[in-house]
Amino acid sequence: MMKQVIILVILLVISLPAY
Repeated sequence: MMKQVIILVILLVISLPAY
């Protein structure tokens, strides 16, 4: 379960600076 949360956070951090 924790791995999914970590992956979601990483995706957010990667996608936010894209804007």
